[in-house]
Amino acid sequence: MRVAKRLLRSYKNVRLYLPKAAVKIITIIDVLYLLTDAQKGKLLNGLYTKLKPGGKLIIATVPKEQSWRYWLAYLQEWVMVKILSKTASREKVINFETEKWLRQKLQQLGFR
Repeated sequence: MRVAKRLLRSYKNVRLYLPKAAVKIITIIDVLYLLTDAQKGKLLNGLYTKLKPGGKLIIATVPKEQSWRYWLAYLQEWVMVKILSKTASREKVINFETEKWLRQKLQQLGFR
């Protein structure tokens, strides 16, 4: 949570809650693409340590695959991040990950 708070403190539309104990479910919805690969790794690792054994991490994202859905999402976020500055990213990053990259990262951290 410390990492998440630091990375996301400039986002006024994001709410973070620090549970007193481990939790069963954590959701990440359309956030990862605003982080570098290193930041994603830190965030996912921190979340892994907050899950109860057998807990679930639910990630909603648009995978970086050659599809109309990806290109539409990229164009939309490019306008929102780089032109209108409606979506904040400190480094002005738009870094969608491939499904393969995300699966490998999650497995490295211990997720099944």
